[in-house]
Amino acid sequence: MMPPNVDGTNGSRAAMARKALEAFLAASQCTEAEGLQALLCGLMHLSDRTGKEFAVAFDAALCAYCRQTDRMAA
Repeated sequence: MMPPNVDGTNGSRAAMARKALEAFLAASQCTEAEGLQALLCGLMHLSDRTGKEFAVAFDAALCAYCRQTDRMAA
């Protein structure tokens, strides 16, 4: 079951994420089954190299997702 779509833009957000994942898959040796995990791991390595805290960005993303789907953050 799909979560609520509070502002009506979750479909376009998912489509943008799909394009990013497809680009990552095309540039890597990953299968689609492992692609999301590998992309997240690559983003962690990118965060290390750019001095950004992945955990902080992930927490902010989780909060945004919860707002966009009318869910409570864990």
